[in-house]
Amino acid sequence: MAKVEVVVETTRSRRGGRHISVARAVIVGGAAPRVLGPGDASRPMRGTYSRGAAGLVSVDLSPGELLVHVTLRRGPSGRVTGEAVVYEHDGRQVLRAVIRKLKVRRSSGDPSYGWAVEEALKALGIDRYIKKYNWSTGARA
Repeated sequence: MAKVEVVVETTRSRRGGRHISVARAVIVGGAAPRVLGPGDASRPMRGTYSRGAAGLVSVDLSPGELLVHVTLRRGPSGRVTGEAVVYEHDGRQVLRAVIRKLKVRRSSGDPSYGWAVEEALKALGIDRYIKKYNWSTGARA
């Protein structure tokens, strides 16, 4: 059982707040998904932008649980991009998916872990904005 460490944040730029970065860690595979934010951080860190909070979250996962690290960024034009990375209980990265134009596409890893990304986006309340999931693209691990 390895300790998985990821950065969670909610930050925005100093100049009018037009750049926003949000990162959350979601533990799936148990009874109910658990969302970890900057308030759950064990150590404060510097975020992407100057305003807001960021921190490092250390998670001990039991066998059967997965950690999904979801990062979303919004630029001044309003376009949202991001990625979702799935980690197993031993700390291995098993899937990486990119989020662009309201679509989620597998970038690398095992497509059988796609359910974990969908479950994490549902726990964050983002699933209603996603138009399409594509797990057949990208490089195989």
